[in-house]
Amino acid sequence: MTRHRFSHIVLALFLATGDAGAAQQVIVTMTPESVDEAIRLAADDKATARFLGAYVVQTRAGWGNGPLIGSFSTPFARVVQAALAARKKGSPFATADVTPDLTAPELHVIALAQTAATDDGMVATVLSVVLARRGSKDPADVIQPLKTTEMTAEYQNLAGTAFKGMGVVAVFPLNALVPDSEIRVVFDRTARGFSGLSMCRECTVPLNLSRLK
Repeated sequence: MTRHRFSHIVLALFLATGDAGAAQQVIVTMTPESVDEAIRLAADDKATARFLGAYVVQTRAGWGNGPLIGSFSTPFARVVQAALAARKKGSPFATADVTPDLTAPELHVIALAQTAATDDGMVATVLSVVLARRGSKDPADVIQPLKTTEMTAEYQNLAGTAFKGMGVVAVFPLNALVPDSEIRVVFDRTARGFSGLSMCRECTVPLNLSRLK
């Protein structure tokens, strides 16, 4: 085997190991220790803000941020959100308050209706939310949600979120979250961004699994 060939094999193994390491950051099964860790994290405002900042669904680029579409959550993040919301209300929150809905092995994506890019006061409503491989055009790389429901006050109370306006919650199996995943949200009309170049109708948000838990 030539040295050139060997170096390529080593590089491929390194990259494969790196992908696997990134994927393992996301906790699939919430243990009592994981729940306790999430509740402790929610007691620190600055740490919680840094952590949940990775779960925002919004494109960010040099030409301006895209529309603030919403957020997504893993089981760990939902426990953090619920514990944080309870603390802000002055309510106790302990392991016994963690419901199976919070810890289900699911990825939840909240996508909100947006102000349309036009100046006629119209609203861009969500048509679809999918997961996909980053940049792929192959239909086989697109994962449809298990279900998509209206974002209700009941859901927000459970999940510890407080979004305004209309929206949907798309639920995916957690194992669909793999390295190079991206969230794709399609609106019925172009949604306004922070600049003319950042508005979008088919909005794509890449995910960094190394920042998730």
